[in-house]
Amino acid sequence: MANLIITSSDAKYGDFLINHWLKSLLENVDTQNVVVAVLDYGLTLGQVESLKQKKVVVVPGVRNGH
Repeated sequence: MANLIITSSDAKYGDFLINHWLKSLLENVDTQNVVVAVLDYGLTLGQVESLKQKKVVVVPGVRNGH
């Protein structure tokens, strides 16, 4: 059984997500049985590719005002 860590981001905070949040998570958490997923609310293509290279599941999100 795997655990899931899920968060969301847009392009404005995507670099922080990749360079700080994810980096810290991977350095400090045993991710052997963990799936990391990000809801994409407007990440750039480069940010999405960077996440996918780090084995993060990227799920498209829809902005609807809520």
